[in-house]
Amino acid sequence: ILILIIMKYSKVNITKLESISKGKILVAKPFWQNELFKRSVVLIFRHENQKVRGIILNKVSSISLNDVVPDFGYNAPLFFGGLNAVDGISCIHSSEDVPGSIELGNGLFFGGDYEYITEMSESGMLSLEDFRFYVGQIEWNEENLLEEINEGKWWTSKISLPEFYSNSCDHLWSEKLIRENHMYGLFEEWPDPSLS
Repeated sequence: ILILIIMKYSKVNITKLESISKGKILVAKPFWQNELFKRSVVLIFRHENQKVRGIILNKVSSISLNDVVPDFGYNAPLFFGGLNAVDGISCIHSSEDVPGSIELGNGLFFGGDYEYITEMSESGMLSLEDFRFYVGQIEWNEENLLEEINEGKWWTSKISLPEFYSNSCDHLWSEKLIRENHMYGLFEEWPDPSLS
């Protein structure tokens, strides 16, 4: 019965990706066997020139920010954002004054001037607790992402500022499913049947 409920919510047929704009999220559907995207939540930060770029929000890497950028002097988790652009650090935050950041339209911003961030944090004018840092990104061609959505691999949704900050990384996927009335979020601790 549970599987039938999930299938009811999974039917989608999108012919254009106009709705996949920056600030939206992609939520991986249950039973997807891809190890990279299994139970992932991806925030889209750019969609232009037939390319879509995003950051996986809910996977923590094995190293800390301080291991990679000791100049920050801030021992925060470093999240794994994806397999592309792994030679740099990205950030998502709520500080609209950071130069060069991309507004995502929901109180969140992507990137910005790292010298400014460092200087403002050292002076106490900016709190790094409002920032989450990521290594790597995800990039699709529009056609490939459209195919994945129509194959039933993603739900599209949006994330609010409180959701971004209030949900722990470990529970973001399940909490988002529950809020969207997808029952599988209630059984986060269950093993994925597709992997057995």
